[in-house]
Amino acid sequence: MVVLSLLFFFFFQAEDGIRDFCLSRGLGDVYKRQVLDRAYNILEQLPASLLKVRLLTYCYGEIYEEGLLQEAHSIMDKWDKGTLTSEQAEVMEELKNIEENQYPFEILD
Repeated sequence: MVVLSLLFFFFFQAEDGIRDFCLSRGLGDVYKRQVLDRAYNILEQLPASLLKVRLLTYCYGEIYEEGLLQEAHSIMDKWDKGTLTSEQAEVMEELKNIEENQYPFEILD
């Protein structure tokens, strides 16, 4: 009975998510949206930091919202370029790659 209840809950919760998001192409989009919604809640609470830039980079790579990119750059602009940690350099390179190639898996005809 517990398994059936969980399955019922999961199925209808997912179905509700699909109906309220018009651009959805399936459950993957619903889950991605849920993760991004949670990330937005966390972003608002994080101070300017490497962690925040990593999260901004991830979110930008999923939805390409210009505000996310601008906020990441505003934080990175304050970093001392002469003493970057390897983690800072890595996230800067990752963001640059996303900016330059927004469609890495585009199917060509």
